[in-house]
Amino acid sequence: MSRLVSTSTALAEEIIARDLPDVGPERRAAAVRQVGRAVAALPDSVRPGVAIAGRAVLVRRRWAGERWLDTDLPVLREYVRLVRGLALAAACEAADPTLGSDTGSDTGSDTGSTTGSATGEGP
Repeated sequence: MSRLVSTSTALAEEIIARDLPDVGPERRAAAVRQVGRAVAALPDSVRPGVAIAGRAVLVRRRWAGERWLDTDLPVLREYVRLVRGLALAAACEAADPTLGSDTGSDTGSDTGSTTGSATGEGP
């Protein structure tokens, strides 16, 4: 596992524990794995910048203690937003796996159609 992925997953686990304290260990672990997969899939052109920001957040976490998520530094704030967004989305998908599925089909009925009659006959 790359250092970027391990940094992001460690921070994601802390974020989920802080923001969603009722999430069970299985759901949290599934969400953390999803964050790791998403970060590993980042384009090569983006990965170095995200890695530097991640390391800087780790330094800030050691220095700021409990307030490490509340930073005014733009690059660090954006990294925290990236990991938080991935973590919270993954935690919600772990709770309801259908949230992340994209079948490409519309399962709802078309009730707003103006053609046809109540009997289903055409115009």
